[in-house]
Amino acid sequence: MKKYLRLFRVKHYIKNIFIFTTLIFGGQVLTSDFYKVLIGFFAFCLTSSSIYIMNDLVDYKIDRKTKSKKNEPIASNLISKKKGIFLAILLWLLALGINFFTFSPISYLYIIGYFILNLFYSFIGKNIPYLEWIIMVMFYLLRVLFGSAILNVEVSLILILTVIFGASYIILMKRMIELRNKKYRKVFQYYTEKQLRILSFVCLGFMLICYIYWVFKQELDLLMITIVLVILIFARYEKKVVATIDGNPVEVLFQDRLLFIFSTLYIVLCTVLFEIC
Repeated sequence: MKKYLRLFRVKHYIKNIFIFTTLIFGGQVLTSDFYKVLIGFFAFCLTSSSIYIMNDLVDYKIDRKTKSKKNEPIASNLISKKKGIFLAILLWLLALGINFFTFSPISYLYIIGYFILNLFYSFIGKNIPYLEWIIMVMFYLLRVLFGSAILNVEVSLILILTVIFGASYIILMKRMIELRNKKYRKVFQYYTEKQLRILSFVCLGFMLICYIYWVFKQELDLLMITIVLVILIFARYEKKVVATIDGNPVEVLFQDRLLFIFSTLYIVLCTVLFEIC
């Protein structure tokens, strides 16, 4: 069972919490809409797992030569390629079927778009400098838009920009750390560590500006507390991620108790404030 959990990248489901963004900020957690978004969350998780398996199938020869990935289920032959193909197709079909119960036809545009964009990234996009991390940022944004599509609400431009700049910071930091630790990517011949560091700081700055502006627009005095929390979250993340080998944000989040507490507190606080105000 453990090998399948590793293959499905269950830990990475935490990224799909972005799907709940408009639900939380719209104060709709205690409504029936919560169940529709929860169903969408499970559908997106299955889609993510399907994509991770396909990526493993595409990269299994490279992964066998990579120290950090050679023990992955497909690369190490714990799970055969044939079974991997079967599971990838099965999970994708299950995701499409489950998403039907969100009763949101338009949400299919985002979940299918996410799937197609991932295929493009796996076969072509990951080898194109700058475009590759822009695509990675789009994955985060598509999660937010998917959740808003289920609720049939629009996401404000300033919130979209906050997500874009925040995700850019995370991806650029990951690339910088991979480059520093000599992890192989074709695009690294076009990057320098200094360049990625500067870009990451610029994106972090713009993210904070956008988030603070968004908070002031909400006219909720207590929401100002979340500005402090966001600063603490990114300061802690910055401190911990630079000490990792590959800059994996999921591993950083789960391995650092304080960062996890700050992040959980932020979500709980926002949920409560938008529900009672």
